[in-house]
Amino acid sequence: MIISRLLQTYRKLFRRNNSIRLGAELKNTVLGYNINISRYSFISNSSIDNYTSIGRNTVISNANVGKFCSISWNVTIGATQHNYKKLSTHAFTYIKYYGFTKSDHRITIFTEIGNDVWIGANAIIMPGVTIGNGAVIGAGSIVTKNVEPYQIVVGNPARQIGYRFSQKKIEYVKGLQWWDWEESKLKEKIHLFQEPIE
Repeated sequence: MIISRLLQTYRKLFRRNNSIRLGAELKNTVLGYNINISRYSFISNSSIDNYTSIGRNTVISNANVGKFCSISWNVTIGATQHNYKKLSTHAFTYIKYYGFTKSDHRITIFTEIGNDVWIGANAIIMPGVTIGNGAVIGAGSIVTKNVEPYQIVVGNPARQIGYRFSQKKIEYVKGLQWWDWEESKLKEKIHLFQEPIE
């Protein structure tokens, strides 16, 4: 009990109430607050905004992830690409680690994930893709092109199967931009989030 309270105090004071689990690795990454990063996830050269939850064994590279996102386990976002039109696809030609070049020249293309996005287990989001606010990516999907706000996509390659709400409701929710509300307002209006939109 005492250890649990000490850990909570430590997280609030020094980690902006972020929970970074055993084996998770972060490099060159900016975190908001109240973020959960599960075991053995790897995040590099990215930003993760407030209240986002990341499942175990997830890899995120070169990505900006919005607020209140739910990212499941074994998800890959923004994996490094290889240029298959060159003589070799191997990284020895552009990463100094191998000793053939004096500087790193990785292919870096940023991926943009909006707010309130749900990404199912084992999904792959290719580099350079933009996922709109409120979108849903089905488990096991491979997303190779942009996804509109509130669009639901599934499959390989991912294809649209519908939207979370009618167009009228989508416009209403877009106007709310509730993810930018203060915590006090979210608490006050929590009943709006506990039932389907009418």
